[in-house]
Amino acid sequence: MKKSTWPLVIVAVFALVISVMAWNQYIFTPDALGENGDGLIGVKQGEATTFTALWTGMLYVHIVSSVIALVIGAYQWFPRWRKKYRGAHRKLGMLYGIGVLFGGISGLYLAVYATGGWISQAGFGVLAVLWLYTVFYGVRAGIQGNFREHRKWMLRNYALTFAAVTLRMMILISVSLFGGENFLAYYVVISWMCWVPNLLVAEWIIRRSDTVQHKLAT
Repeated sequence: MKKSTWPLVIVAVFALVISVMAWNQYIFTPDALGENGDGLIGVKQGEATTFTALWTGMLYVHIVSSVIALVIGAYQWFPRWRKKYRGAHRKLGMLYGIGVLFGGISGLYLAVYATGGWISQAGFGVLAVLWLYTVFYGVRAGIQGNFREHRKWMLRNYALTFAAVTLRMMILISVSLFGGENFLAYYVVISWMCWVPNLLVAEWIIRRSDTVQHKLAT
């Protein structure tokens, strides 16, 4: 396996593991929404104005659609697979876009009720807007046949999709280091840190690639 492929493998593994964990917690756990619900559900059960049928429905839409995008997106980046199965790449790309669309819309709704006040609400709200914004331009560039711009926008978009992974990793690390009693204090920071660094890394990769392409052209 080429060294350049290893980062893609790591991303794909993390995407798959987090997706299975989320699916198991919210979809396959019978009592996830009952009195013994934990995590996000447990927090929201104490908020009568938030824990409604609409909020619960949006949460499920967000989980299912985001998991679809997270898993499909991870495997769309392998160069050999993408070149060999172009038709499958396009069809899975459409499914990925649908996942982001529903995930972004439901995420924007959920952001209004995010735990931690207006800072968390703004963090997750901006994430949802940028998620929808970047997928729009990525899909449009692909339809227009501008594959260079398509890859740039989709890289930005998947960096935001991968926030599902970095969010949970940061929560796990923070709880381990600072304890659950300080959850709200670091959750407002995580609401931004789970995606801003991802996007910065994506922009660095894009700029680095553009520099290499420019040097080869000259």
